[in-house]
Amino acid sequence: MEASGGELHKELTILYVEDDATARKALARFLSKYAGEVFFAADGMEGLQLYKRQRPEIVITDIRMPVMDGLAMSKAIKEINPDAYIIVTTSHNDIEFLMSAIDVGIDKYIVKPVRLETLKKMLAICADTIYRQRQIIKLNEALMASLNEKEVLLREIHHRVKNNMQVISSLLRLQARYVKDNKLSAMFKDSEYRIRSMALIHEKLYNSKDLSRIDFGDYVKNLCSGLFSSYGVNKKDIKFDIDTAEISMGIDTAIPCGLVINELISNSLKYAFRKGQKGEISVRLREMEGNVYELIVGDTGIGLDKNIDFRMTESLGLQLVSSIAESQLHGKIILDRTKGTVFKITFDELKYATRI
Repeated sequence: MEASGGELHKELTILYVEDDATARKALARFLSKYAGEVFFAADGMEGLQLYKRQRPEIVITDIRMPVMDGLAMSKAIKEINPDAYIIVTTSHNDIEFLMSAIDVGIDKYIVKPVRLETLKKMLAICADTIYRQRQIIKLNEALMASLNEKEVLLREIHHRVKNNMQVISSLLRLQARYVKDNKLSAMFKDSEYRIRSMALIHEKLYNSKDLSRIDFGDYVKNLCSGLFSSYGVNKKDIKFDIDTAEISMGIDTAIPCGLVINELISNSLKYAFRKGQKGEISVRLREMEGNVYELIVGDTGIGLDKNIDFRMTESLGLQLVSSIAESQLHGKIILDRTKGTVFKITFDELKYATRI
């Protein structure tokens, strides 16, 4: 729709509003040369109705007209479409009206009597502006289509990763059935749960509106519910308390954080409570100032032996907690043995979150 030699593209439409029949007739032939279609109206009310039906790209209007003047019509059109291109024609003594029209948001004005050469140049400028706007719209549409395509692809990737991890988890579970050694069987089981915790992240991302972040509170609830079920915990004996507020996380932070929670809760379920003992396991996550998170996972069980250094223990689970929290999340760990076992971990959200 590019202007050529000062002429408008034939796809362009114009609405000309003028109460003077002679002026309308004089410009009718001229405007028809520079646009695909021209609509004419004798007053602002008629012009507004035509605009609503036809949505022309350029509006040329006189200011002083009966029924509804050009100022009131222009204001109404701008309320319908702030991007409407409006040119007003005005006489020398209509300065006050003209200033009001400028406040309304008109784009150009021409002082009467209208010189055809001046109008021709002005219409060429309008056409060029509208052409660029159309190109921007096309580029935006192409960009959105590309983003949508990438989003679909990324969702499919998360779905397939989740499925593959579930297959690995199932294979470990099947393999564990052939293992007679209880200790070795438990190792298979722990590995299965670790993989499951990562698969759950990809499942949440696949179902999330925002592919770069997940609702971490919902994730923790699903993770812990699965662990309680897998370990056959009697929920009447062991209560579960989650407080994660409305926190979302990127995948690069969510996966290591999820693994830490998986290990700590698994340890609590396996070792914190004697048979028949009642107690509680809790998970707290809150966002503090400076994009810093505080994760607290604890239980009210028998407590970790004071002689055990969780960083140096032979327990793979606690080694993973220490390694992931300090090396991957670059956080700090504090262990509180006052009542049961409580791990407090503070860390910043990782900056290299997944992007489309």
